[in-house]
Amino acid sequence: MVAQLTGIFEVKMADEIQESIESEKLDLRLKKVGIGGYRRHFILCVGESCSRGLEPGTAEESWAKLKKLLSEHQITPTPVFRTKCHCLRVCRQGPIGVIYPEGIWYQALNSENVERVVKEHLIENRIVEDLVIAKNPLG
Repeated sequence: MVAQLTGIFEVKMADEIQESIESEKLDLRLKKVGIGGYRRHFILCVGESCSRGLEPGTAEESWAKLKKLLSEHQITPTPVFRTKCHCLRVCRQGPIGVIYPEGIWYQALNSENVERVVKEHLIENRIVEDLVIAKNPLG
């Protein structure tokens, strides 16, 4: 009976240690990507439906351009967090992107337009009106 309880205790302790290690790994990952420290979130759709009719790879080129520009301008991981997704449910005039908390939805975000949005919206704080398809600010 004692041996059985000891075995249960050891398993429970091992589980708690593993959980603690995983929690520490998560904390490190969150810190590395800047969670909790960013002021804006740029979500870019790279889904096939969004880019219908465009040259293949256009959306992925836009994503690569966004990553490069945010890094070059030292605005990643904070204050701008970036996320690539496969559907923002608009599926027209893509690639589509949205920047929060302003809630500015942009269309036609090829690599040239991504460059404009980074420069004008993220750096100069001016909305690129000719690319806006909707505004839905948070808060």
